[in-house]
Amino acid sequence: MANTLALNQAVTVLNSLVSQELGIAGLTATDTASFVSVAQTALLAGIDAIGQGITQVLDRTIFSTRPYYAKFPMMEKTNSEYGAFNRKINYCDLPFVQDDGFNLTDGTSVDPWVIRKPDVIEMRFYGQSVLADHITRTEEQLKMAFRGPDEFGAFWAGVLQNLSNRHEQKTEAIARGVLANAIGAISDSANTDMNVHLLTEYNSVTGKSLTSTTVYDPANYTDFMKWAYGRIQMARDFLTERSTIYHLNVPNASKVISRNTPYERQVLYMYAPELRQMEARVLSAAYNEGRIAYKGIEYVNYWQAIDTPDSVKVMPVYIDSDGAAYNPTTGGVPDTVTVNNVFALLVDDDAMGYTRYSDGMYSTPVNARARYQNWFYNWRWMSWTDFTENMILFTLD
Repeated sequence: MANTLALNQAVTVLNSLVSQELGIAGLTATDTASFVSVAQTALLAGIDAIGQGITQVLDRTIFSTRPYYAKFPMMEKTNSEYGAFNRKINYCDLPFVQDDGFNLTDGTSVDPWVIRKPDVIEMRFYGQSVLADHITRTEEQLKMAFRGPDEFGAFWAGVLQNLSNRHEQKTEAIARGVLANAIGAISDSANTDMNVHLLTEYNSVTGKSLTSTTVYDPANYTDFMKWAYGRIQMARDFLTERSTIYHLNVPNASKVISRNTPYERQVLYMYAPELRQMEARVLSAAYNEGRIAYKGIEYVNYWQAIDTPDSVKVMPVYIDSDGAAYNPTTGGVPDTVTVNNVFALLVDDDAMGYTRYSDGMYSTPVNARARYQNWFYNWRWMSWTDFTENMILFTLD
């Protein structure tokens, strides 16, 4: 399970996420808490590390057919950025004190040795997930099915490309799970500043009563999308300010974390169908890519399930009032959080990501009696979210 020191077998949840990506399964309540690690203050005991072997290199023909590359590449962080177990030191603001130089009294003295330690919170990321795959390579049976070594080699190039593509999709599923967990957690949390309801705000300032259906009427769409574009830009501006309101805090007055996210550290994940329509119908004449100084912007064709593209349905994890990993429950059962009409997610680059710790390909010797061998692929990773970093969810409601 994530957020513990145990290695989590993530095969069930990853297979479910991939099925939703491919359209094999519909939008399914997914236990993202089972593999997303969150920054928490709890200190856990250590465990022994398992030694890793040197990976086997595959032939270059794996790249000879059409490859697939995982979406959300900006979310991947290196081992040097996020090691197997991480601690993150956060600095909390101390209140100012009076200037005693203007409060002097005869016959008294001012103590210059009053101790005032820095106020810090140490957050920790725990939990890694593991998964494996394997395929059998036969000799005689396959040789009989092809006309020569070139055709035989081309067949195996395709097999290995398919293997590579599936592993890329696995990586993408991890990233989508991290996004879905953040969306569900923000929606479920009590911090309303992190969740902008675009239509509600627009109706409030204009006196209109648009819905997620009527907003697409040509008479309404252009004005609303111009306003929505400006609202996101305003949120970008506010993230550059040093404040406490666009992230989760341990609600202890002496342990409030202030954050600021400069423009170049902001990452925007935006629902692609809306963004494409905005570009074509609203911003085509005025849109200036040079003015958008995000660290990166990613068009999201769908958030979790390809046949329900603008929705997520998860059992999320985030931090509770004590700074520990928290999975909201009702009657001991994890709550399912459904968020529809997801428009965009604006985050600090340090707020979420995943890190691969070991990817390995290993092969067995050839079975002399049956003339086949097995190739095994395995990997170990951590996917994480730090809810004490700035993030804002925009929904079309």
